[in-house]
Amino acid sequence: MNYIVRSYILKNIFPALIAGLATGAFNFYFIQSERIAFFAGMAMGILIFISLFAYSTFIHKKLVRNVPIYLDVLINTFVIIITILFWAFLLLLILNAKSWSDILPYLKLFFNSQGVAIGVTYGIIVSFLFNLFISVQEIIGSRTMAALFLGIYSQPREEKRIFMFLDIKSSTTLAEQLGNKQFLNMLNDFFFFASEGISQTKGSIYKYVGDEIIVSWPVKKGVKNANALRCFFMIDEAINRKKSYFLKKYGTAPDFKAAMHAGKVVAGEIGFKKKEITFLGDVLNTTARIEGVCNEFNKRFLVSYELKKLLNPTDLFVFQEVDEINLRGKQTTTKIFTVSLSGTYNKNN
Repeated sequence: MNYIVRSYILKNIFPALIAGLATGAFNFYFIQSERIAFFAGMAMGILIFISLFAYSTFIHKKLVRNVPIYLDVLINTFVIIITILFWAFLLLLILNAKSWSDILPYLKLFFNSQGVAIGVTYGIIVSFLFNLFISVQEIIGSRTMAALFLGIYSQPREEKRIFMFLDIKSSTTLAEQLGNKQFLNMLNDFFFFASEGISQTKGSIYKYVGDEIIVSWPVKKGVKNANALRCFFMIDEAINRKKSYFLKKYGTAPDFKAAMHAGKVVAGEIGFKKKEITFLGDVLNTTARIEGVCNEFNKRFLVSYELKKLLNPTDLFVFQEVDEINLRGKQTTTKIFTVSLSGTYNKNN
């Protein structure tokens, strides 16, 4: 089992148990006050959670990418109610049916019982909470939402983080060729296909700045399994895989460049009516400076020496020194390196 699958499982064991306990309690107090009802409800809750998690992870984004929020809510509500009714009926069969011939009688009994009305009501409640969670998460990001909710950055704190600045090459020319509306559509497609690599490597989207995306990792997460470096190559693979899609839809396929650097920042909440988490420090300016020289050296991906020395020795990547550049507004310099994949690289490492 690779670490991505393992991390998905570990991250969702606790929420699945909470969903199971809540559904078990609901079953016990509102349907049947017996121990078997509680455990059957708990099993159903866990199965519902797993099903909805799989839906939100693998299907939801593709299904509702370009639909209005109200239609997204209706689709999610339908999916949730069907999921709840499916698992409720299946558990009813498992607990009571003795043969396949019992299915139709139990189906009639199930849909004529108050359990369906209760299940639909429960589904609407779950749907409201699910849609609220998904909507807020997509607006501000899951990690930002958790940090704001827990107050992690209510007081400024110093952190050591890795940043990646990634933007589309020749964006001005593309915007002129496609027109602003089509260029914005292409940006949305590009960011959509890039998001999976960011998510799988534990990155957080800090900001979108025009055609640029800024991704960040706490150093510990970014260094583990070379997550930060793998992110670039996973995005590269995803965009290459969709090259024919871009060519068919826009008549061109976007190329991009990126820079990566690590250092200390001060992190904290900013804003009142609209809050967000901001990072302040020279590391951001330096990353921007490194990205700015990608074209100068004709390179697509440059990283700093400060990042390179944080990584554990690995045979997955090949580093080659490019130059030593001056940092804007400073007397200091930093070495920069290109990074390429070795023959032993595998995206699931």
